[in-house]
Amino acid sequence: MTIRCNRLVNLSILLLSVVIFLFIADIMLGIFGFPREKEYYFPTPNQTKVKKYLEFEFDYKTNSKGLRYRELPIKKPENEIRIFVAGDSFTEGFGVSSKQSFSALLEKKFSRPELTINFINGGLGGASPATYGRLFLNIGMTYQPDGLLVCFYANDLADTKINTTINDLYPKHFFRSGIKRLSHSLYPRIYTIIRQLYGQYSLRKQPDTDDLVERISRIALERGVCQKEIDSWKKSLPPYLVSAANRREFIQAKLALGLLVPHYWNDSLDLDSSQAKLKWKGVDIILSHILSESRQQSIKVAIIFIPCQLQYDSILYGTEIPRVFPWRKLGVEIEEKWLEGKSEIEKKLKAWADRNQVPFLNLTPFFREEVRRGVNLNYNLDGHWNAQGHKFAAGIISNWISQENIFNFTGSTPPQLETETN
Repeated sequence: MTIRCNRLVNLSILLLSVVIFLFIADIMLGIFGFPREKEYYFPTPNQTKVKKYLEFEFDYKTNSKGLRYRELPIKKPENEIRIFVAGDSFTEGFGVSSKQSFSALLEKKFSRPELTINFINGGLGGASPATYGRLFLNIGMTYQPDGLLVCFYANDLADTKINTTINDLYPKHFFRSGIKRLSHSLYPRIYTIIRQLYGQYSLRKQPDTDDLVERISRIALERGVCQKEIDSWKKSLPPYLVSAANRREFIQAKLALGLLVPHYWNDSLDLDSSQAKLKWKGVDIILSHILSESRQQSIKVAIIFIPCQLQYDSILYGTEIPRVFPWRKLGVEIEEKWLEGKSEIEKKLKAWADRNQVPFLNLTPFFREEVRRGVNLNYNLDGHWNAQGHKFAAGIISNWISQENIFNFTGSTPPQLETETN
């Protein structure tokens, strides 16, 4: 009995020593700057690189918050207005310099000596409304913005999860429970380090291959796509685009859509499937929560619809045209009816905006008219706006802001073009 008691005492002392040691170690990690939390889903801060793609290359730099924007003090001076511009890669300015992005052009137009107007670029490549909404609520709001400009791109619905909820707008640790909550409460920095190491280990376990075609083919087989369809898709692939995608100089997902998600644009624009309708419910939840949180902080919200090139440029519907992306040839379903009228997603957004009394600008008719005039606004293969596209968008948006006095700072700024907001 005595031996057993001694063993229990020794074990208790050992466990207590480990607890104390880990506690002290966690404090020391804090002294050396290790964070208590990992910022989930946020962009990487302090990046500086040159991004090179098939049709262009551009300098890419982020500030300490991970935004493609200059360093900006958190505390806002009295003679300064701040508008946070939320959206995906079109908002981020993928393919152009930061000075050529439409948000930078808006900032240049509206700022004047007595009043600085900052249009903070909160765009994030590949982001869904939940992702760029999360970025606004967790980072954008720290800048004390006066306004929020939500830039909804045509594929944002397709990029939304079916079961999207308000929880998707906040970092995962807000909903930590059980042993995870206890472990983080005791040793937050050690817990965060272990989670990061586990994430890196999981990435290393994934198959490492530069063969895009085989990787996509394997995914297709796992999803039940028959071998005949896969072989047909392989034959349709332009070799130069495959080569560029393998070098990471072309967006790989574009080549995969025809095999994996042929109805991608139907769901994005027409809400054709039951899944697309469920995704819209998620978008409605996300936008409504962002609006509610913004209004509680007296932040004026406005929304813009950014159309895809399929909605305004008929050249994409031609056959065997090598200078534009061959959507149909690669198996993606596209409809020429999108070149006229309004898509279902545009109607949904307009109805949401009217119901919530939010200013709404639809860029589709303006881009249609400009392209009919023979102006090229997009990179031919990549599809993102070129510098001319950003300049044109900035002109339409600035006129709308001025004419409708969207953010109550424009005063008597003269409009350059006639605009309509439906």
